[in-house]
Amino acid sequence: MTKSVVNEFDSIVKEQFVLNLPEFSTKKIDDLKVGVAVSGGADSVSLLISLCHIFNSKKNPLNVITVNHFIRPEEETCGDVFFVKELCNSLKKEGFNKKYYLLGKRKKKKKKV
Repeated sequence: MTKSVVNEFDSIVKEQFVLNLPEFSTKKIDDLKVGVAVSGGADSVSLLISLCHIFNSKKNPLNVITVNHFIRPEEETCGDVFFVKELCNSLKKEGFNKKYYLLGKRKKKKKKV
């Protein structure tokens, strides 16, 4: 992907923040606390990367949240979680400030009597 496409996408995301969140336009980006839910799909991953470019503050990390509902088979949902966690680790190594949270609890299997 070319840098101009990435910059254009980042501009659109930032524009939408300004339109939908009035406090975004009145505060410095470094003063905002921002969180993003990432499923591991293409759209949420693209949003995460764009937000890393926009909110690369040393003061407030970008909070990245993945929720594992354990609705789909475990190998599928755990694969998504692993992908997002590894992506966050990779972005952090590139210098982006973020915190990663995993939410969700595996249901205990019922014992057969």
